[in-house]
Amino acid sequence: MRKFAWIFMAAMTVAGLTACSNVEDEPLPGLGGGGNGGTTPSVVITDTIYTFDNIEAQYTPINELCPGWTHEIVSPSDDDRTWQSGIYQSEKYIQATAHDKSDKNAGKTYDLWMFSPALNVKDAPNKVFSFYSEGAFWKNTSSLEVYVLNEPKSTASAKELLSNVRIATEADGQYKWIASGDISLEGKGDTVYVAFRYQGQGGASNSTTYRIDDFAFGRAQGAKGGGDLPDPLPDPSTVMLTDTIYTFDNIANPNQAINTWCAGWVHEVVSPAGDNGYAWESKTFQEEKYVAASVHDSSNGNAGKTYDLWMISPALNVKDAANKVFSFYSEYAFWTESSSLEIYVLNEPKSTASSKEKLNVKIANPENSPLVNNDKETYKGWVASGDISLEGKGDVVYIGFRYQAQGGKSNSTTYCIDDFAFGRAQVEHYMGESGGDTPEPTPDVDWSKAISVAEALTLGEEVAMVKGYIVGTLAKGCPSSFTDVTAAANHVEMQNAGTYTGYSTVIIADDANETDLTKCLWVKTNDKTSDYPGAAGMTTDISLDKHPENIGKVLYVQGTKRDMFTGLPGVRGILAWKLGE
Repeated sequence: MRKFAWIFMAAMTVAGLTACSNVEDEPLPGLGGGGNGGTTPSVVITDTIYTFDNIEAQYTPINELCPGWTHEIVSPSDDDRTWQSGIYQSEKYIQATAHDKSDKNAGKTYDLWMFSPALNVKDAPNKVFSFYSEGAFWKNTSSLEVYVLNEPKSTASAKELLSNVRIATEADGQYKWIASGDISLEGKGDTVYVAFRYQGQGGASNSTTYRIDDFAFGRAQGAKGGGDLPDPLPDPSTVMLTDTIYTFDNIANPNQAINTWCAGWVHEVVSPAGDNGYAWESKTFQEEKYVAASVHDSSNGNAGKTYDLWMISPALNVKDAANKVFSFYSEYAFWTESSSLEIYVLNEPKSTASSKEKLNVKIANPENSPLVNNDKETYKGWVASGDISLEGKGDVVYIGFRYQAQGGKSNSTTYCIDDFAFGRAQVEHYMGESGGDTPEPTPDVDWSKAISVAEALTLGEEVAMVKGYIVGTLAKGCPSSFTDVTAAANHVEMQNAGTYTGYSTVIIADDANETDLTKCLWVKTNDKTSDYPGAAGMTTDISLDKHPENIGKVLYVQGTKRDMFTGLPGVRGILAWKLGE
């Protein structure tokens, strides 16, 4: 069992305390005796991660489990439920819920706080924190908020709600761990506390359960449970298109917000404020995959709310596009007059763009849908928008899909979007055996433009096409980070290994017999295909643990040149690849 990776520096070192010491507190260096009554808690951190793997039993309050962590029950005053330990199979974490299957706590409102130990921002070399969250049994009456405080209490004299922190939402699904990303504490104070505030309604099946794990401070966020953090999707501002089609066939799981799996796309919840339970999200039906918006709630829990949800395309490079048109297919179900879908051309990817034009385009409705008279079909068939000109709309524009509807049970239209294309004429929507062409999502890659490994090694962090001979792999079970290629020398399996255990990388070089690692690139072979469809097949067809015969073969790869495992030059975020002889 792993223990906490506590590295207590700064005040702990100065005061000569251990993690669980009850020695009287001493002034925190640099505060001059001020703040928190001129004392510091017995636990002050500059670099650590809490994996909570010391949990041995369910339902242990956080303050009894982890030195320095505290909790506060703001309400109700007659119930001691709080942030506490949880175990499911091999996973261990901290969670909060107001659920009571006996319904004895019905009618009670819960306001539960969990506070981190003191974080010594002043002396931390990396002034960031991060965590993973997941949720289940989603209810609009429950919430999780994250604060930065100057005191470990809900009534702290300085308290800031971090409204932009990535927290698991209903759109992420049930029990799916979501990375917060690194959250800066620059300028928040020399010593601060991070608080998790849970609010929910008591009763049976009346509240969301939230879980927290892998709380880290003073270091970059890692993958859940350790190792490299998967590459995030590119910043939407870096994605620009001149000729493409989104068939959305890379959807792996339903009910995922568009921005979490489709690079460059964004969504915005204009209203109701603070309700992130609904978004433009992935959907699957039989063999079809598409994006849809709906605010239907079978429990009627969102009745009375007015929704305004935007989905905005990546930047469209109209100036350089050979064919300055876009198109899409739409479909509807559960028609209601109070719902609407509008299409806009914008100069910025947000609903408040300084230039915004509503377009008069063909959208599915009861008058034009092919299956409108078929009572057996809930979804009334795909309707082509036709090619919509963007001539004169601007050099670079965005397309916004605006969905408006009323919450409640059976009170809103569901709208579906598929085959969004730009820079090419619209083609027939693919509907299984009924016909239609399925164009390639991206044009074929011109591999003749691939550069050598030596050239790639001189590049900064940028997208590149590279070719090289496969000369080895990182062994399975290797460390999660290396300071440089020299440190990796004892963890590689090269040409003469015979058998290989590595599955997540291959090493390429300009010489098939190369053994000098300073002349090599590491290629990631296990990118998430939901994020990078171009990486599909790499693990099964390239990795040396399955195909040792690939040693010496030429690999062509297109992706982002950037470090892997902290200190190894590599190519990851794979967009396309080809294996030669």
